[in-house]
Amino acid sequence: MNGNVFVIAEHDGKEIEAGTFELIEKGKELATQLGTHLGVILVGSGCDPLTEKLSYSGCDTIVVVDDSRFVQYIPELYSQAIYEVALQVKPSIMLFGHTYRGIEMAPAVATKLDAAFVSNCIDLKIKDGALTATRPLYQGTMRAEIKFEGASPWIATLQKQGMSAQAKSDKKAEVVSMKAELADADIKTKVLEILKPPEGKIDITKASIIVSIGRGIKTKENVHIAEELAAALGGVVACSRPVSDFEWLPHECHVGMSGKIVSPKIYIACGISGASQHITGMKGSQLIIAINTDANAPIFGIAKYGAVVDMFKVLPALTREAKSS
Repeated sequence: MNGNVFVIAEHDGKEIEAGTFELIEKGKELATQLGTHLGVILVGSGCDPLTEKLSYSGCDTIVVVDDSRFVQYIPELYSQAIYEVALQVKPSIMLFGHTYRGIEMAPAVATKLDAAFVSNCIDLKIKDGALTATRPLYQGTMRAEIKFEGASPWIATLQKQGMSAQAKSDKKAEVVSMKAELADADIKTKVLEILKPPEGKIDITKASIIVSIGRGIKTKENVHIAEELAAALGGVVACSRPVSDFEWLPHECHVGMSGKIVSPKIYIACGISGASQHITGMKGSQLIIAINTDANAPIFGIAKYGAVVDMFKVLPALTREAKSS
């Protein structure tokens, strides 16, 4: 397995996170360019069901580290396990999602391996035999291309791209079990509680329809207009950063570079100008509909459909139509 591309799988103990399958697609692309194989590293407890979900994802190998101590995500334990696997498989490239977990584990593993590391990438490709990363700078107003140099492994975290699900591969991946030598002294943190969205609330990263609001909503009292439309469509409400900063909606609803990355089937942007920071968080949406009174708003540049109209007139009408259909 030496010299292969490896993706680090993320999961909640029951399901593989959708972003992992996006990483696998990018990993396949890089492995093909390098003429090598693709592997997935899966760390957890009771991993058989998770392994099965990855078996036909298109990877060649799944390296499983299954230990009862991994029943909950603990950064130092997971990082140590991935590091020990890397020592054995000697990868050329390791890909982590640019997620809360990924941005904890990737730099820790890179430090242990003394490896080159680039975070927050929006694209990765092989150029002149080396990995080249594209990442945003200055709050997304500029982009930089960074070429990895020196000996591999090369490690990167990749933003969620909103890629559509790929067809299952006909080839089943080989499963290899490995152990991690972990001592109790390695455990420096303790999980006290797993915070989840309140009952009845849906994680916006998993929603298929999102009605998102920006400054154009004007006041907290007007938020219900978007909530009513979202409920009628079977979707959820999200927002740009100013709305969460004003505490009109909780931070968990914030879409953008400093918020959550979403890729719903339908994203309705209401009163959102379309700053680069926000676009970074929702550009992977399958269908983008923009509603804004400013015909020059940047959001129209990426929208499939746009309406230069007052949202306070059109949203109630859309809600009535959705309820009657």
